[in-house]
Amino acid sequence: MPPLPESYLDYPARHYGMDQDRYDWSDMFARKPVVWPDGARVALSIVTHVQHFPLDMPAKPFKAPGALSMPYPDFRYFTNRDYGNRVGIFRVLKLLAAKGLRTSFAINGCIAERYPALLRAVVEGGHEVVAHGLDMGKVHHSGLGAAEEDAIVAKALRLLREGSGQKVAGWLSPGRAQGFNTPEILVKNGVQWCLDWANDDLPYEMRTDEGPLLAMPLAYETDDRVVSNEYFQSEPDWVQQVKDRFDVLYRESGDFGGRVMSVPLHSWVSGMPYRVEYLREVLDYILCHSGVWVARRARSPRRFASRPDAPFMPRARRARGPCQDERQAQEHPAWRKRPPPQHEPCSERSGTRMRSCATLRPVAALYRPRHDPRGQLSRLRGPQAPGPASASAKADLRHCGSLCADAWPQRGCGRQPRHRTDDPHLR
Repeated sequence: MPPLPESYLDYPARHYGMDQDRYDWSDMFARKPVVWPDGARVALSIVTHVQHFPLDMPAKPFKAPGALSMPYPDFRYFTNRDYGNRVGIFRVLKLLAAKGLRTSFAINGCIAERYPALLRAVVEGGHEVVAHGLDMGKVHHSGLGAAEEDAIVAKALRLLREGSGQKVAGWLSPGRAQGFNTPEILVKNGVQWCLDWANDDLPYEMRTDEGPLLAMPLAYETDDRVVSNEYFQSEPDWVQQVKDRFDVLYRESGDFGGRVMSVPLHSWVSGMPYRVEYLREVLDYILCHSGVWVARRARSPRRFASRPDAPFMPRARRARGPCQDERQAQEHPAWRKRPPPQHEPCSERSGTRMRSCATLRPVAALYRPRHDPRGQLSRLRGPQAPGPASASAKADLRHCGSLCADAWPQRGCGRQPRHRTDDPHLR
């Protein structure tokens, strides 16, 4: 076999940088601070997904997350998803109305034809409509021809614009999936911003051949569907994760300017009767903080695009919630400050400090049985295990290893956990 020529290894497109040129890399903490209205520290953006999963949805090239998974006809999961369009969405709308919130709803285009009353209820509630593709069976990918994908986008936007009477300038692809041509097609059809890219906590501008497209942040790891159906974690876990996310962004906003706190919801997930109260707890917690601007997605991009380089103005704003100042906020039950550590946290393996196990999650969740990965038993007992189980568990908080080694073996101090075999909840 003759030797390969030296030119064989030449690759003209190879260069330092990212593997795409849609946007420039940027350190969020080195950017000029973003200013929200009235000097707010955090822009709260709630996006509720309203979806239709076709009974005969195709399996190729892939199914969108949450898709039907049983053999045809999969009535079990079809009706479970459709619960959100019959019942769940109205629970979410009622809760948002009680809090005085006007938010965004990402809606499949076919909803305007199949459930016109549902679209009217969203608009009458003062909420913004965001296009969420045509239906969950039509995902965007590079195997679609440009003309075919353009027809899907144009139809979804036309149905939602005609049904809602709104401009509908925002887009969220089914499954957040895009092809190579999707950004150009979106801008061509009048879309100004999209929610598909999950690589920032602030809006940033993307380049397309049709003009600029603004990428808006939408959390993925704290999405209610992701936490429940992909991570198999409980509702109290989701609540704590959303609170922790907000706490970090709120703290950063004091030094680096405004932040966006996105809360992705699904009507067929958070609209369930046993989950909607957890959503209420999350909203109460966030709204009890001062300097929170409740923003619909259409307002946030305009504010960001018009004043991207304005200096940050650290002016406090009165909370838009049940609390009117910090003192009342701390007294409100939704504040739920973590208790002081029961012991000095340690981690001999990693050499780093970690928070007390008691402050990370309920004790009952730390002792969750192996046959109960989704926390069904803990959920029945509530977020805090009452009675002897809680007392005996707290008695075991003598050093970090008693719980850390069991819950986080890679970070604990290595000591064997001391389980109380006389307590059925802790076996």
